Amino acid sequence: MLIERYLSDPKPVLWRGGFQAKAGETARKTVARCYPHLIAARRQSYAALAHAIEPAWVSDHLCWGSAHGIYAHDLLPVAYTEESLAHVARRVQAVQERLGRRMLLENPSTYMQLAGNEMSEWDFLGELARRADCGILLDVNNVFVSAHNHGFDARDYLGALPPERIGQIHLAGHSCDGDLLIDTHDNQVCDEVWTLYADTIAAIGARATMIEWDAQVPAFDVLKGELARAAEWGARGLARRGEPRPPRKGRRDAA
Repeated sequence: MLIERYLSDPKPVLWRGGFQAKAGETARKTVARCYPHLIAARRQSYAALAHAIEPAWVSDHLCWGSAHGIYAHDLLPVAYTEESLAHVARRVQAVQERLGRRMLLENPSTYMQLAGNEMSEWDFLGELARRADCGILLDVNNVFVSAHNHGFDARDYLGALPPERIGQIHLAGHSCDGDLLIDTHDNQVCDEVWTLYADTIAAIGARATMIEWDAQVPAFDVLKGELARAAEWGARGLARRGEPRPPRKGRRDAA
């Protein structure tokens, strides 16, 4: 219903005049024709923004969301094949060249796998990072969710990634939907994910870490509690490496 309503008059602000229907052309065909031009304009805007603010890193998910003019607006798993690897590596290299900086690719949570996979997701991601010379944004909760959904060992995944490529870590809560775990970002990080996080820090050392909570957001004190737990579990991992806990930042720095 929403898609049909949009296609009946698809002229949102984001097109910035780039949506120009041709005579006799359906709205759906116009969207399919104009969308690549919108993406190209967005890439140019992203490059200008990155140049202006000099971010510590730029990241995106390892996924796809469109085919044959249809846009899913979701994070769909790629095929873990040599052909797909070569294609994604070229795309990552093109984006990095356009932005003038290395980007981080984040492992998604997945609920299905495409037929014909030739390698594991972790082997694909590790080789992609090497071939495209990009970094990895490691979402530990996504590893846990996908491991449960597909029946692999999360520690096999974490242990196979090249540590020097991991630039940031994400944590989050998830929900159950029957036999599936869903990465919903709407509750606290579970103990199993905290344990995997500590294992990761013990293996690779301290990394910038972010907790994602963007639905059913609780009181601020609950969020502060999650931040304290991240510091504690991270310290446990560092202790196993024989490294001291990082010093607490001051109020001004933390803000």
